[in-house]
Amino acid sequence: VALFGADSAEDLLGRDPSAFSPAEQPGGMASAALAQQYRETLLRTPDQPLSFEWTHQRAPCDETFTAMVRLSVMHIEGRALVQANVRDISER
Repeated sequence: VALFGADSAEDLLGRDPSAFSPAEQPGGMASAALAQQYRETLLRTPDQPLSFEWTHQRAPCDETFTAMVRLSVMHIEGRALVQANVRDISER
C-alpha cells in the first residue's frame, strides 16, 4: 500500500496496473497495452509465473519507480485470479 502511496489496500485491489503507471513504459509502449500483453501471456501459460521490470507511479505525487513484478495465476472457487508481487528495485 505504501509503495504506491495508497491510503488502503482497497484502493489497489481489482485495479489495472496501468492505473499506477505512467502513460508509457520505457521503450515508448503504452502502459495499458503492455499490461494487457503480459496478462494475455500469463493466461495462455498459467502454470508459468511471469517476471519483468515495470515502471510504476506513486499517487498522488506522480513519482515513478522501477519495480520487479512477478505475476502468477491462482485458482479460487473455479476462477483464475492474477496475483502480482511488486518489489521496488529503483535503488539497484
